[in-house]
Amino acid sequence: MRIRILLLLLGVIIAPADAAMPRPAEVIVVSNFSFRPSQFELRAGEPVLLEFRNESGSGHSFSAPAFFASAQMDARSAALVRAGRVELPPRSQVEVTLNPAAGEYKFKCTHMFHAMLGMTGTISVR
Repeated sequence: MRIRILLLLLGVIIAPADAAMPRPAEVIVVSNFSFRPSQFELRAGEPVLLEFRNESGSGHSFSAPAFFASAQMDARSAALVRAGRVELPPRSQVEVTLNPAAGEYKFKCTHMFHAMLGMTGTISVR
């Protein structure tokens, strides 16, 4: 029994890095009427941490219903996405880890007139 436990622990210690670990964060900076970057690329099937940073003094959202619906997320991240969007209170940071599906996706801020003033963008997943 002790040998089994020791072998199990050794396997955990020397196992290669988990392929399911997300790559370094893709940072999306939200400010008054803009997303930076407004276009970015992800790899299909490669877990990624999306870090949303709202630098403005007002609330915004990152709305991408088709993107979020097609992605795989853990329960913690899925709880942050409601109706296909992530709400970003003033001067906040929200992190969502997901495994994206291939496709071209549009995103925008759903707050009144924000998309009309330029808060839109595109995610390419290849």
